[in-house]
Amino acid sequence: MDIHNRVDLAREQFDVAIELFLAKRSMASVITLAGAADEIFGHFLLKTDRAGERMVEVRKPIVKWVRQKTGIGDPTKPFTLSEMNNVRNALKHVRDLSGTLTPTVSADLYDEALTMLVRAHANLDMLNLPRSSQVSELEEWFEANL
Repeated sequence: MDIHNRVDLAREQFDVAIELFLAKRSMASVITLAGAADEIFGHFLLKTDRAGERMVEVRKPIVKWVRQKTGIGDPTKPFTLSEMNNVRNALKHVRDLSGTLTPTVSADLYDEALTMLVRAHANLDMLNLPRSSQVSELEEWFEANL
């Protein structure tokens, strides 16, 4: 059995999410992959106490600004951690919070994918992790489109 570094795996998931997003493919996969990276980066931020409990507060204006700038999604959408993860969790689980089997997901997948990429990118940045070529491409996309 091999041992893998969780942050390295999260960086790989983030890179694949970026590739899919820039290729305009499978926004559901972008959400789940970037969401997994965001969660892992976030846990390591909490451990280092470099961002601590302020992570959600730091993200709110970033995500709101992205939504206003692109016109995608509702910039007044709530920003609790639970609400920020609703779509990601709905894509990962077949039952809702009450335990009811739900065959559909209601979401703007592009908006949620972009939001999840912004969140994961912010955590990557706060951890001062090296930039992959995919992250550099995403940052160029941000410059050109936001």
